[in-house]
Amino acid sequence: MPAQRMEAPITIREAVSAIRRRDYLLPAIQREFVWTAEKTESLFDSLMRGYPVGSFLFWKVAPESSQRYKFYEFMQEFHAQTKKHLAPFEIAEPKHLTVVLDGQQRLTSLAIGLLGYRADKEKGKWANNPKAYPKRRLYLNLAAPCLSDEEIDREYDFRFLTDAEAQEKDNDHHWFLLKNVLDFAGVQGMDMAKLLGYIQENKLNTFGGQALLKLCQVIVQDPVLHYFQEDEQALDRVLNIFIRLNSGGIALSYSDLLLSIATAQWKSDAREAIYGLVDELNEFGDGFEFDKDFVLKSALVLTDRPSIKFNVENFDKVNTQAIEENWDKSVSAPLLKAAELAASFGYHGKTLTSSNVLIPIAYYLRQIGSPANFTSHPNFAEDRKLLRKWLVVGLLKSVFSAKTDTVLGAVRTTLQANVGGGFPFDALEKTLATHNVSLKFRDDDLDGLLDGEYGKRNTFSVLAAAYPALNTQFKFHLDHIFPKSGFDRRKLKRAGYSDDDIESYSEAFNLLPNLQLLEGVTNQSKLDTPFEDWIKPLQADPAAWAVFKNQHMIPEMTGYPTPAFLTFFAARRALLLAKLKNELPCA
Repeated sequence: MPAQRMEAPITIREAVSAIRRRDYLLPAIQREFVWTAEKTESLFDSLMRGYPVGSFLFWKVAPESSQRYKFYEFMQEFHAQTKKHLAPFEIAEPKHLTVVLDGQQRLTSLAIGLLGYRADKEKGKWANNPKAYPKRRLYLNLAAPCLSDEEIDREYDFRFLTDAEAQEKDNDHHWFLLKNVLDFAGVQGMDMAKLLGYIQENKLNTFGGQALLKLCQVIVQDPVLHYFQEDEQALDRVLNIFIRLNSGGIALSYSDLLLSIATAQWKSDAREAIYGLVDELNEFGDGFEFDKDFVLKSALVLTDRPSIKFNVENFDKVNTQAIEENWDKSVSAPLLKAAELAASFGYHGKTLTSSNVLIPIAYYLRQIGSPANFTSHPNFAEDRKLLRKWLVVGLLKSVFSAKTDTVLGAVRTTLQANVGGGFPFDALEKTLATHNVSLKFRDDDLDGLLDGEYGKRNTFSVLAAAYPALNTQFKFHLDHIFPKSGFDRRKLKRAGYSDDDIESYSEAFNLLPNLQLLEGVTNQSKLDTPFEDWIKPLQADPAAWAVFKNQHMIPEMTGYPTPAFLTFFAARRALLLAKLKNELPCA
């Protein structure tokens, strides 16, 4: 059996040039690019400081093997919304290939830093907003060293910036676009004349000149990348090498490993199918946060694999073939319909606190053929009601927080035994009780739910239970009934409220009894308007006011001024409690 051998080291310029020419490829068993911008910045800092960055393992694929397997191109540009998956590499005719088995994340980071850009989602912006992903390229500050803190130990200030950010001028920054270092490459090593010309033209200080010289040495001149080469052509050996390299530590997640094994055994493109489905699932409504773990686990359940444990053995050739053969009808279609249904109930990535709760819904939808009009046709109204109940109760009771495989297996068995009579919520309740998982709420459970807070995990689900007749054709917002702006401590102090009252108001205004689900357009019109002022037009129409009070569980009071807030809070809490007792299964 051929042994791996150490080859002569190469320069970073040679490596990224090979990536740009697509001379270096990735095997289908590799995962996606997962490094953050900060890790890439730290990699370049380590290189500049002469720290070891590890060796690489290349697989030399012979022409006769080049068309037997799937290969992917290295990523040179990363966009978290539109360009986050590897592109397949088409091989028109047999040829020698250099395939990277170990070092993908580092080489991709080098390529992005020196050839392309990153476009990560900015915090606080919606995932479906294209403007949430500004393009940033890698720069090095040639004016001063990095001001390290206790958490980040860096000597050189590498930073991903937008071009506009990099053009801002001040004495502490001279941002050098990293890709331009490749312009200083000569026939052999560096073009010193061009380098010195840049230093003089830009009047770089001593630090800047030395930093740019060091950068050129590290990227262009010195062979700093050490690698081994593997010549074996058998995929099983290569897969074994890959697993040994990546299964230890946190570098490779378990699902990455499982996806790699599945990809190597599928006849079609497993990576494209799985990641494509993840992307489709996440596009519904305001966006979800499903991942490949969820899809792989669901595939085992939905294709009726005997064992649904998340392990390597369950992704053997037999199971993988069954999943591939039943992908569209048994996996993709029901999962998409389940996600569409959850979105129609008002859920999104921040409020769907357990993805696994959707798997029984998908299984049931698979049993009835995943009807295209399931989310809207009157014929399925009763089923939708029961599925909504399962979703809300399952999330509030954290059904799959423990013994996930056992509970999920028991739920599947119950669904298999109750075909044809609608979604069997009552039968599932009995089944779960035998596994010490209760779907019933005690009084103290309900009290605990009403202590929910704005923005917390289960707050939306509690309100979803309290609003069973919500018209989910409209987009609903979580709204403070008495607006948040009315509880500013300084305003309350100036208005003459006591410290005790201010403390009580501050503790209560963000809790569930002061929250409602309000249709989006209506909520925009309400904003910071005091509740008493906002409801005056409604009160002018007794019928409309009665409907609003009933729908939102507003207690009857002579008035709703801020001083009456605590009275309102207690009364609405009682109404919510009564509503939950009526809507949720109670012990």
